[in-house]
Amino acid sequence: MSPLLNVENLVTWIASPKGVISAVDDVSFSVDSGRTLALVGESGSGKSMTCLSVMGLLPESGKIGAGRIEFKGENLLAKTPREMERIRGSQIGMILQDPMTALNPLFTIGDQVAEAFRREKLSKAEIRDRVIDVLRKVRIPAPDKRLGAYPHQFSGGMRQRVAIAINLASSPRLLIADEPTTALDVTVQLQILELLRQIQGDTGMGMILVTHDLHLVSRFCDDVAIMYAGRIVEAGPVSKVFNAPEHPYTQGLLDAVPTLDQDAERLALIPGNPPTMHNLPGGCRFEPRCPVSLGQCASEYPEWYRLGQDRRVACWQMKQRIA
Repeated sequence: MSPLLNVENLVTWIASPKGVISAVDDVSFSVDSGRTLALVGESGSGKSMTCLSVMGLLPESGKIGAGRIEFKGENLLAKTPREMERIRGSQIGMILQDPMTALNPLFTIGDQVAEAFRREKLSKAEIRDRVIDVLRKVRIPAPDKRLGAYPHQFSGGMRQRVAIAINLASSPRLLIADEPTTALDVTVQLQILELLRQIQGDTGMGMILVTHDLHLVSRFCDDVAIMYAGRIVEAGPVSKVFNAPEHPYTQGLLDAVPTLDQDAERLALIPGNPPTMHNLPGGCRFEPRCPVSLGQCASEYPEWYRLGQDRRVACWQMKQRIA
């Protein structure tokens, strides 16, 4: 059975005053129906740009340089702008980081959710019933009485639920959530992700969760792809990657996560800083910060090494371990 979304060797260029950079460089991954893939990495690693590439929502300075993006077996890069407009929202939804930027402060909640139904030949009463129903699904209290409310009259958690409702109104097959809980407190974060997980179980939609919170990944995601400087360095099922990380960057991220049973005066950290996309190392991009780099790491980007059918790692250390 083919995956719901399959991205192969994706390259996304961004023009900047200093020249053209590869914000996404040779990225490949897939998402199956009913499963959640986490894209994890530091800020600037290319997570959001990867999602915008899938959605066809790159900025004017952006361009797909190479690769293939297949959704339900169809190549999205071959679609016209009009065809992509029909796919966005109806088949692929995207929840943004800040719910206040996703909602228009000048329109009521009811009007904004109703927009998804206005393309259908429905009466005003039918649209209203649909809006109330989808707001009820995302646990908005007394939705029939909140239709005339404006975004500023809702809490951050409630606004994010409305943003989810807008995306779920058309029953998308794939939902992309770009750090949907960043501005929310921990309790509300868990409520939002529990809600998404429950809706996913009811509908079977696939989901991509962009985050830097490894606790949320371990709790809510099935698969994970670790990104660094525009590339994926390790990918596989969350349980396998987190229990036995192979790439030094993945190991560093997990070591830096505080735990209740950790007895240490200071948290572990990854030395140095990520490279700028205008001045990338000649070989492995993590090499300047890597505690176990080999001679060829500085001059050659590592090949992919597979561990079984569902795990892959881009690290020269794997050549020695597998041999």
